Amino acid sequence: MGQFETFSTAEQPTRLRAAYWNRLMSKSFTAATFAPLDPANFAAELTRTKIGDVWLVEVSSAPGTVRITGSGGGTAAAPSQAGSRYTLHLVLEGSSLDRQWGRECHLQAGDFAIYASAPGEIFEATHAGPVRKLLLGMPSHTLRRYLPCPERVIGLRVAGNTGVGALVANLLRDFWRGCREQPTEMTQPRLLHGILELVSVAYANTQKAATCPSQSAAFHKGQILAYIESHLSAADLTPTRVATALHMTPRNLHYLFASEGETVARYILRRRLEESIRALTSMPAAQRTLTEIALDLGFGSVTHFGRAFRRFYGVTPSEYRRGARQPPANALGTVARQPASQEESSA
Repeated sequence: MGQFETFSTAEQPTRLRAAYWNRLMSKSFTAATFAPLDPANFAAELTRTKIGDVWLVEVSSAPGTVRITGSGGGTAAAPSQAGSRYTLHLVLEGSSLDRQWGRECHLQAGDFAIYASAPGEIFEATHAGPVRKLLLGMPSHTLRRYLPCPERVIGLRVAGNTGVGALVANLLRDFWRGCREQPTEMTQPRLLHGILELVSVAYANTQKAATCPSQSAAFHKGQILAYIESHLSAADLTPTRVATALHMTPRNLHYLFASEGETVARYILRRRLEESIRALTSMPAAQRTLTEIALDLGFGSVTHFGRAFRRFYGVTPSEYRRGARQPPANALGTVARQPASQEESSA
């Protein structure tokens, strides 16, 4: 029979509640931080139990943003053990805007999605209002019994108001309620096994409805672009990193870009330079130094930034800031499709 543990901010002084919750979250979900929308009126509660090798955790909290970095030690939905883990998030009340791998997933009450929990896997969720979630955290090998390739469904929403998704959501709600009210009878691995089988069916149906071959290519390319946009400031943003983060081969990554007439590395460089134009001309950003702009956009040095900028626009960043306010006509469209230099290929 699973043993239940409950933790709450109720008995903590108001001014200490956020710090207490952050410590609890870090112990329960690996390194985590929670930024409440209103610290003066913050309240949260967590109840958890374990059935076999699956943790079930109900979390209720006031509005705010939680960020889990996948490092450190934990004991609940993402315990710190060797190998990757996965967590299914079911929204019981409220809504949640979740982000991982450059993807956004907006969950309403009844909806669920799966996310990765491993070193370096950053997860972020924003709750505009009070929210209550049920989390199922499990080792990779457990989830793969039902979903052989879980990385394909990371951040993919399953609607909880229709079809198999609704059946899964209702079963999980009833199962969790039964575990709390009749733990001896309900906390059995075989009952959870049946629900996870239905989770796999729900995802199979969702993928069939959403991904015909042409849609699949567009979907994956959208994921690539979203990941690049959210990591433009990372100095180590390379095609290899993008492919690894999105669990695809570099060859497939470049194939999806073939119709664009530019390489992935060239696209990253172009987007950084486009953002540098905004940084050089907008206020108060125009007061920032060139070094600050270069580092903020992922360039290794201001020298690298200056060379790339001049190659694209025909003037240096300083010259552009002093006089020009528009890049040369068609500079990006023409130059961006010239063969990339060795330096740019590693951008």
